[in-house]
Amino acid sequence: ERGTIYRRKPTASRLSELLHHVFFSMGHFVCNIGEESELQVALFDLRENRYFSERYMVRLNKHGMPKDLDRLNHTCCLFTDLGNNDLKRDEAFLVCHIIRVGRMTYNPNQTSTSSSSPQEQFRRPYGCAVLNVTEVLHSQRDAGEEDKEHQLDIYTFTDEQDFSELHVNIIRKQNSKYKALDRTGARIFVSLRLLHGSLQQ
Repeated sequence: ERGTIYRRKPTASRLSELLHHVFFSMGHFVCNIGEESELQVALFDLRENRYFSERYMVRLNKHGMPKDLDRLNHTCCLFTDLGNNDLKRDEAFLVCHIIRVGRMTYNPNQTSTSSSSPQEQFRRPYGCAVLNVTEVLHSQRDAGEEDKEHQLDIYTFTDEQDFSELHVNIIRKQNSKYKALDRTGARIFVSLRLLHGSLQQ
């Protein structure tokens, strides 16, 4: 007669060994796009050429501030349930894609009207910024240590058809396929922290 195997529930200490999370916080978005935009953020493995986290999105107004005023001073998210193998990745990057939301072709000399209907709004590729987060995933931080702020330069494509691979081109420094924005000083300020254990703790 076959017996029944009961699996023990993992203890809190065991969960801290199995479950990991990356806390992302955006301090400032310094890029005068001139129209509303979407910032899409995710964790990416260059070696495997795939994302290994969910995607976080924040909607920004034409001044680069969160449209949701409740997020004004805490534009942040938590990339949850990373495993031990995720922490061992040696080519891990934070990827920030920027989508412009507005007219099909942006003209800074054309006055934008807030009365534009949703049917007149187009989502157009704009730019990308990346950050190597391998050290963050490998870090052994003290609990009281302050988060380090990182500055991510924003780049755009030379050919719009390459937008889906823009982050890879930036990481691999394929300079012919991307360029710096005309606006000097365009960058995103972010901080990251590695957390461990169950979110219920």
